[in-house]
Amino acid sequence: PALHLFANGISFDMSKPPLNDRRVRKAMSLALNRDDYLLFRKAGSYQLSVLAGDLAPQTYWSYTEAELRTWPGIRQPHDQDVAEANRLLDEVFGKGKRFNTTCITRNSQTYMDICLFFADQMKQKLDIGVTMLPNEIAALATFTDVCNYDAQGGTTGSTTGDPDDRLVR
Repeated sequence: PALHLFANGISFDMSKPPLNDRRVRKAMSLALNRDDYLLFRKAGSYQLSVLAGDLAPQTYWSYTEAELRTWPGIRQPHDQDVAEANRLLDEVFGKGKRFNTTCITRNSQTYMDICLFFADQMKQKLDIGVTMLPNEIAALATFTDVCNYDAQGGTTGSTTGDPDDRLVR
């Protein structure tokens, strides 16, 4: 599923090792620094993203920002969550052993930025290598329709604000 607490979303194919292990997905989610993403997506005085995607403050079914700021993966400082993420990966793979993965995405800058940020965070925080594979939208569907991907950058949903409005195949 999408990491709803990462503003624009990274989806994992949970049928493929090692992403089929919830500890790996949790580690990757914990390592993403949402505040760094907000800075990454800022252009001058324009804030181009929100703190928590579907659970963003001031939407219909959201938590307050103060509540969100107490959650693992969102709280600052971020060191405790990165340490827990690395502990989880050490538990799965052995101390200091990591893997490489691929992030597929649309070949537009907005979507590629999500994979670029994800790749940078994974390398910095967890020493996981991420290769980006941008595609035209029709070609991307050939991967996503049959779940032939590791991670996908830039998930979509409706604009109703309902956190349960995503259609999962």
